[in-house]
Amino acid sequence: MLKMLLNGVVEWLDIGGVVDIVGAIVIAHQNLKLFFMRQACLLLGGL
Repeated sequence: MLKMLLNGVVEWLDIGGVVDIVGAIVIAHQNLKLFFMRQACLLLGGL
């Protein structure tokens, strides 16, 4: 059931759309990591 749904979503989106979404998620993930690392450094520096 889930596999059929996923196949339908993949077919509904074109490959370019999927790549854009994955790229956006990766970029957001990198930005979050940088943000949290910066926050941790600030916290450690403030101690």
